Amino acid sequence: MQVITDTQVIPKHICQGRREPVLFKGYAKRWPAVEKWTWDYLKQLADNRQVRLVVGDRESGQAQFTEMALTRYIDILADPDNCQDKRKLYLKEFDLLTEFPQLQGDIQCEAYFPENMKVYQDSWIGVKGAATGLHYDILDNLFTQIRGRKTFLLLAYDQISPHDRSDKFDYFARLAKLDLFAENNQAKHVNPIRVEVDAGDALYIPEGWWHQVKSSDPTISISGFMETRWQRWIAGTWEDIRYFAHNRGWYKKDHCTCHVTNPDS
Repeated sequence: MQVITDTQVIPKHICQGRREPVLFKGYAKRWPAVEKWTWDYLKQLADNRQVRLVVGDRESGQAQFTEMALTRYIDILADPDNCQDKRKLYLKEFDLLTEFPQLQGDIQCEAYFPENMKVYQDSWIGVKGAATGLHYDILDNLFTQIRGRKTFLLLAYDQISPHDRSDKFDYFARLAKLDLFAENNQAKHVNPIRVEVDAGDALYIPEGWWHQVKSSDPTISISGFMETRWQRWIAGTWEDIRYFAHNRGWYKKDHCTCHVTNPDS
C-alpha cells in the first residue's frame, strides 16, 4: 500500500482510477475541523436533539440500537473513564455537515474528489473500542480522520473466499463472517494490511476492498463516498431496489444491519 507524506500532493490526482488503498499522512492536519471540533464545541451546537446509536458490531453480530440525546453522548466521549455506560456506542452514517451547516467551512475538500462525481459525506463518531465489522463498500471512499485514532485492517477483494462471506443485508456494502481483530484461528488464513489512521490523515479505500475498523480513542471521522453517473444508474439503482424490498419485508427480513435483530430469527 502506498503511503504519501507530501501534503502538497492532491488526492484526486492519485485516487482516480486507482485500485489499491493510499494513505495520505497529515493531509488534512491544517483543516480547521482538526483543531476546532472539540467535544465542548460540538456539545454547544448539539442542543437537545436525539440520535440513534449502534450498540456493538452490527456487521458481524446482532443489530442493536439505542436512542440518546447527542449532548449526553458527547459527555460519554469527552470523559469515558468516568462514564457508567460502558457499551460500545457508535453514531454511524450521521449527516453531521447537514445537521450543523456551520461546520461545512471546517472541511476543505476542494482538492479531494475527482470532478463529475457525486459525493456522500457521512460522519462516524464513536467511543474507544467502537468497531465496524469486516465489509467492502460498492463505492470508492476517501476517509478522513478528524479526531482520535482508528486501526484499519484491509484486504483485497479476492482474499475473502465465498465461504467466509455473509449474506446479511447492508445497504451499499457486502459483509464477511470473519473477525480479523479476534485472537483465534478463524482468520489465520488471511494476511490483512494494518493501517493506523491518526487525526489529520486521509485513507483512500477503493470499492471492493475489504476493511474492518476499530477506534483506539473516542473518534470523529468523515467518509466521502464517490459515485460516478454510471454507478448511480447501475449499482445505485440495484441497491435502491434491494433496500426497498428489504424494508417491505420481502428480502432478507430480520437479517440485516439496519433493523433490530431478533436473536431467535
